[in-house]
Amino acid sequence: MDGIILLFKFMTRFPIFKSSKDNDEELGKSIKYFPVVGIVIGIVLYLFYSILNVLFHFNYLIIAAILVSIEIIITGGIHFVGLSVTFDSIFKYRSKQKMLDMMKETTLGANGVMVLIATIFLKILFISSFIVKEPFIILIMPVISRLNSVINCAFINGAKNTGKAKLFADNTSVHELTLSTIITFAYIVIVSIFKLTFEKYSFYVFFLILISPIITVFLGYIYGKWMKIRIGGITGYTLGAVIELSELVFLFFSYISLMRIK
Repeated sequence: MDGIILLFKFMTRFPIFKSSKDNDEELGKSIKYFPVVGIVIGIVLYLFYSILNVLFHFNYLIIAAILVSIEIIITGGIHFVGLSVTFDSIFKYRSKQKMLDMMKETTLGANGVMVLIATIFLKILFISSFIVKEPFIILIMPVISRLNSVINCAFINGAKNTGKAKLFADNTSVHELTLSTIITFAYIVIVSIFKLTFEKYSFYVFFLILISPIITVFLGYIYGKWMKIRIGGITGYTLGAVIELSELVFLFFSYISLMRIK
């Protein structure tokens, strides 16, 4: 429980009371509960959707924009910071050390701004396309993306000898990865059972709850390997980036599956 509390304090802006074991070691061991944070965020987003759907019925774009904004507020925008800093650095085509040094800079270049704008725009666009008919997608989106953080920490070493990424990577073994995977897909099964209770789109549900997450996880693993090649491993920024990119990938393939049914 102490690890979960520390993880929520680190990854969200929820008002969490102080843990009795408030230290880096305990935080590093909490890596296996990353998907739990995603579950809570997904439920909060779904509750806000239920309210917004009453207030802005049929204004899908407004609902999606507000939901994306709420997610940014919940996380404090730390994942978007990671996304922009990562892409601003790795597309400079410098040495690995130089790119790592650039991640420490406080200024943001054109690459970071462009990927930030594109990601927010695409997330709003995809969510607005199916949020009213298939709102349960937002329950899964934050969970599968955080599983990819665990996968990156399990298979890729930290790019630096210090920092949160190394802390998490050093504490991620097969046991932690297995537990995170079980939590994630058990949750997806629960959501899918709820979905199947009220819907008859069996092919769509199968594709959405199984194929889309698997594709997202696979691409998250490839992303980690790419970071290994580009900068020698993962950093706190690249872990934030993989969360945002994974959400976007999941939304993209969910949208494709919805179009197939229509």
